Amino acid sequence: MNDDARARRRRRRATVIELFNARRHLGQIGNNLNQLTRAVNSGGRPTDIQLDAVLDSVRQASARVQDATDQLLEDS
Repeated sequence: MNDDARARRRRRRATVIELFNARRHLGQIGNNLNQLTRAVNSGGRPTDIQLDAVLDSVRQASARVQDATDQLLEDS
């Protein structure tokens, strides 16, 4: 295996790890959304700070998945 192939393999491995991390991040976001939904269904109202935090997390996780997917496509 030449150096180019090794480098591609390392990048691909790092990208797959990032996808797994982003997936875990999305699971945490799901938990936060469930907590907010439970609060709303119990008559509560999430604060703007809570809603903004969830939306920021969704944006970050989405960007991570997009970046990792783009990297995989570039390396193919």
